[in-house]
Amino acid sequence: MSEKESVTECQTAENVASTYPSPAKSLGEPGITPLSPSMSPKDSEQTASLHQSFVVVVAIDFGTTSSGYAYSFSRDPECIHIMRRWEGGDPGVSNQKTPTTILLTPDGKYHSFGYAARDFYHDLDPNDSKQWLYFEKFKMNLHTTSNLTIETELEAANGKKVKAIEIFACALMFFKDHALQELSDQAGSQFGNPDVRWVITVPAIWKQPAKQFMRQAAYKAGLASPDCPEQLIIALEPEAASIYCRKLRLHQMIDLSAKDAANGYSATETLSSGITHGDRYIVVDCGGGTVDLTVHEVKLPEGHLKELYKASGGPYGSIGVDF
Repeated sequence: MSEKESVTECQTAENVASTYPSPAKSLGEPGITPLSPSMSPKDSEQTASLHQSFVVVVAIDFGTTSSGYAYSFSRDPECIHIMRRWEGGDPGVSNQKTPTTILLTPDGKYHSFGYAARDFYHDLDPNDSKQWLYFEKFKMNLHTTSNLTIETELEAANGKKVKAIEIFACALMFFKDHALQELSDQAGSQFGNPDVRWVITVPAIWKQPAKQFMRQAAYKAGLASPDCPEQLIIALEPEAASIYCRKLRLHQMIDLSAKDAANGYSATETLSSGITHGDRYIVVDCGGGTVDLTVHEVKLPEGHLKELYKASGGPYGSIGVDF
């Protein structure tokens, strides 16, 4: 470990944010890149050059209960490929996500993630399983820990503790390796990490230390580095959901089987086709760990989103009623 890395591990997540500031021209949220930032001509030139250097964008949905990723190539950004093939799980079932579970060997080495981790752990002899370190639903610890630092620990099912940064880095490394292998298989040639721009989504209600902690875990996993922070975007989940919903056809969101149109829209129109300058709407993002509420206003002609009110919500996700 380098001297710089040793110093970093002793800092709080807030101090880390100042040590490795994000390149984003963020709106009151250091380290978080707006999906549609207001940019100067110089910024636009830099961004255009940056986009040209990445062949593909891979977005990781790191959830409390389940996680997954999707990717699109820079030459055709509207064509989004969702990973549906995961090791383990129910035979013959296509899943867009895999459980956010991770398994370490008795000596603390990474073993598996997702369905593979869950199935292997539950197949262990009860006495043997007590020696293995199994983690699940650990994401919300970044939100609930009041004094989050690089030294913060997570407790495994057997009661043993491991540094949280190690667990999150292992999980992100799994997605990095999985995505690079998938891209290589699809392209028929070897994909390297420098070809990829990464996006990791986080809840809007997370405080800055938790968001910056995620960036540090990504650095540790090798997705990006402090020398090239632009390779990684930390995006807010409701903003990503808002962009996605605007691309959907109306019939993909509501049942129109008995209707020709709804609110003036035909079933084949996208929501964005009827959006005008100044339109406002609420995004309710209900996840496994949190429920986020955000209010957006559309700015045309660019289609930028303006957040009218600070994101609200809380740890009211499905795990709160999952007993």
